[in-house]
Amino acid sequence: FVVAGLAMLPLLLYWGLPTLAGIGWPRSLALLLTGGPLFAIVQTGGYAFAPLAHGAVIAPSTVTILSTVAAGVVLGEVLTRSHLAGATLVLAGITMIGWQEIFDSAPGERAWIGDALFFLSSVLWAGFTLLIRHWQINAVRATSVVAVLSLCVVVPVYFGYRGVAHLASLPTGPLVFQGIVQGLV
Repeated sequence: FVVAGLAMLPLLLYWGLPTLAGIGWPRSLALLLTGGPLFAIVQTGGYAFAPLAHGAVIAPSTVTILSTVAAGVVLGEVLTRSHLAGATLVLAGITMIGWQEIFDSAPGERAWIGDALFFLSSVLWAGFTLLIRHWQINAVRATSVVAVLSLCVVVPVYFGYRGVAHLASLPTGPLVFQGIVQGLV
């Protein structure tokens, strides 16, 4: 969020910082809640409990289903048989992936917690997507607002929790690489 926030700050300044690019504070805070640091923490937190394969399948597939269904229910978009058949297949695939973890796991295994976090991150991201569409907000403006507000939230929390010394102790190469990949790309 530091790199993304700094990269998007000029656009937000151009569009208007006091009005948050014309989006306004209440809507911007809703977008921050659904698409900002909480989303990132929940999404990446799932990997502390579940394997990478679970996150790679559960998060993108459930966000697609949730976004499609929510668009039908909230925005009144027509859900075709193809939408419903695709959602059914995806849910069957997720069930097959999670089946062993739910019913055959040994005591103490907690992959289901990671799976639940991946699903929760999908709920957040689907909410973010739905709000942008419902409010008809330009995606780049929304991105600039969320990136800059996330920067304002994350930096004080990080330095308060970890401190400058921790950041200075991290290897520069991987830090720059992650800044470019996660913050710009």
